[in-house]
Amino acid sequence: MRRKPRKNSLRKAALFLAAALLVICTPAFACATGSSFTDVTASHPAYLYVQACGREGIMNGRGDGSFGPDEPLTAEQLSVMIIRACFPGEPISTEDGQLWSRPYTDAAERLGLLRGIGFSIPEGKPSASEESSASGKPSASGDAGRISGSAYEDGYGGDALREPLRRCDAALIASRAALLLGRGRVPVIRYPEASQVSYSMSRCAQSIGYCLSSGLMVCSEDGLFHGDEILSRAQGAELICRLAGLDLRAADLSSYEPPDKENTRLLILMYHRVLADGEPCGDWDANESSFRADLAWLAENGFKTVLPSELASGKLLPERAVMLTFDDGYEDNYTRAFPLLMEYGAKAVVAPIVSHLDEEAEGFLNWDMLREMCASGLVEPGSHTYLLHDEGDGGNRGISRGSDSREEYEKRLREDLELSASRIEEETGITPCYFAYPFGLTDSWANGIVDELFPVSSVTRVGIADISKGTRRITRYNANSEYGAEHYARRRYL
Repeated sequence: MRRKPRKNSLRKAALFLAAALLVICTPAFACATGSSFTDVTASHPAYLYVQACGREGIMNGRGDGSFGPDEPLTAEQLSVMIIRACFPGEPISTEDGQLWSRPYTDAAERLGLLRGIGFSIPEGKPSASEESSASGKPSASGDAGRISGSAYEDGYGGDALREPLRRCDAALIASRAALLLGRGRVPVIRYPEASQVSYSMSRCAQSIGYCLSSGLMVCSEDGLFHGDEILSRAQGAELICRLAGLDLRAADLSSYEPPDKENTRLLILMYHRVLADGEPCGDWDANESSFRADLAWLAENGFKTVLPSELASGKLLPERAVMLTFDDGYEDNYTRAFPLLMEYGAKAVVAPIVSHLDEEAEGFLNWDMLREMCASGLVEPGSHTYLLHDEGDGGNRGISRGSDSREEYEKRLREDLELSASRIEEETGITPCYFAYPFGLTDSWANGIVDELFPVSSVTRVGIADISKGTRRITRYNANSEYGAEHYARRRYL
C-alpha cells in the first residue's frame, strides 16, 4: 500500500539530518574507530561486536568519538551494514548530489531484503512471496511481492527507511540475507509470541523463529523476543557479526578485561541421542564426531562444566560455565557419550524417562548403566517424569493439564514426579535435584510442585541462563550434529 506524501518538509529535513548523524557516519566525518569509542568501553556487553564491526568498516562512530549503543537503528542503516558485511560484490554506484547511503539501500532492495519494511500491510494473510524467504526459498530479485523503489513516497525510501527499526522487521531482513548467503534451513522454533502481539509480528513469525534457531538473534532475559521493540545500534552490531560470521577473536583485546563481578551466565546445551557417525541425524540428534568436537572446543576455550547440584548449592560459577544436559535417557548416552565425557573429564546431567529404566525398554538406559555413570562423579541423574512424558493420563502431552480439574491434575502430576525421584534415589543413592520439562512445556498449575521437588529445572526456550534470576525453568540450546557448542557460544556467550 502506497503511503501519501507528507507536507511537512521540515520534519523530513530533520529526519534526513538525524539519519546522517546516527549509526553510520558519512565519509566526511572524522569518525571514531572501533577501539576508541568513549561510550563502548572494554566492559560493555557489546564491546567485541562493536570492535569487529569497526575493524571491518561496517559501522563507524560519530565525530565526537561516541558510538551511541542504545540509540535506535533504522532499516536504512541496517541495509548499509548488511551490504558492506555480507554482499560486498553488489554494484555500488554514486551520483553527484545523491544521499551517500542510497546505493546501499538500492542494493538491499535489489536483493529483496526490504520488502514491506515500514509499510502498511493489507489485512489478511501475507503473500506467498512474503513467506518465501523465511520458509527457506528466497525470492528472486524480480519477485512481484517486492516493493520497488517507485513505491516509496519520495522515489527512494522516504521516512519509512529512516524510522527506528523494530526487532521483528530486523529478523525479517536478517533471515532473508541469511538465506541468500546460502545458510540453508535450520529447525525453526515455533515462536507463539509473534502471533499473539500484532499482525505485523505475525507475518514475521517464521523469520523470528529462523533467527532464534540459527543463532542470529536472541530473546530478552525474560525469554520473550519483544519484536515490537526497537533494535538498538549495539544489537545491530551483534546481529551483523553473527550474520557475517565476523571473527570476534581478532578484536583489539589489549584493554579488555572481563567485568569485575561474579559470573551468573550459564550456557546450557541440550542433547538427546548421540548416534554413530554415518547414521542419519534428525534435528535433535548429535553424533559421536559432533559431540567430541563440542567437548574439545569447550575444553580448548576455557569452559568448565557444572552440574545441577552445584547450581542448587549456590556454588559460584566459573568464568566460562556450561552445563551439558541429556533428555530421555537413551542407551547411547552410556555407550557413546559417557566414554567421551570420561575422556575429556566433562560433567553432565542425564534426565531419563524413569519408567523406561524400570521396564528395561529397548534403546534406553537401564539402571546398571545409570549407576555406573553416576558412580564416575561426572554424571548426575535428573527426572524427565516417570511416565507422563510418553503417555500422560488420557493422552495428554507431557505435563499438560488436559481436561483434569486442578485437584485431579495436581494429584496425577505429584504422584508421577515423586515416583520418578524416589526410584532414582533408590537405584543410584542420589536424590535428583534437576527436572527437564517434557517438550519444554510448562504449566502454571505444575510449577509449584516441580519447584517443591526439584531446585533446578530447564525448558527448551533458547537463551543464555542467568542464574542470578533463579535456577528454575532456565533456558538452553538444542545441540545436534550441525549446531553445537562453538556455534552457540560464539554467538551467545562470548
